[in-house]
Amino acid sequence: MVRKRMNEYKFLIMCLLCILSFACSKKDVYVEFDSFTQSEWNKNEIAKFEVEINDTITPYDILIAVRNNDLYEYRNLWLFVRFETPYGSVRNDTLNCELADEFGKWHGQGISLYEMEFPYEQSVVFPRKGRYICSIRQGMREDTLGGISDIGIRVTRSQE
Repeated sequence: MVRKRMNEYKFLIMCLLCILSFACSKKDVYVEFDSFTQSEWNKNEIAKFEVEINDTITPYDILIAVRNNDLYEYRNLWLFVRFETPYGSVRNDTLNCELADEFGKWHGQGISLYEMEFPYEQSVVFPRKGRYICSIRQGMREDTLGGISDIGIRVTRSQE
């Protein structure tokens, strides 16, 4: 009887720990990836992401995610980012994403496909509800960039 009761307590504690770990984790509001055929990103291909925002009080983090494989020939990746708001304002940015160190070791997580996230905006409060559009294109000097399989964005609630 005592052994059965102990197993029930252990099970209950495990369930509570699982619930708490999910409740305390960062909440994704939006996660989307655009994949490139044969891991080749042409300079004319624009990845477009439409994020619907309904909360104008909570601060958010916006991250740009890059997935590359061992065929990518460079340490970094230049990105041209265009961010449009529902009320017509547009912001253009250029990001330098460092994917490998000076010895060629990839920074991202993975084995043959590496993923790394780069902060675009941190603790941003959206001023209005509506559809925000983030467009990303590669800014390297190659017409077709081999070794990049996906580009994406992640919008999460900030944990300040």
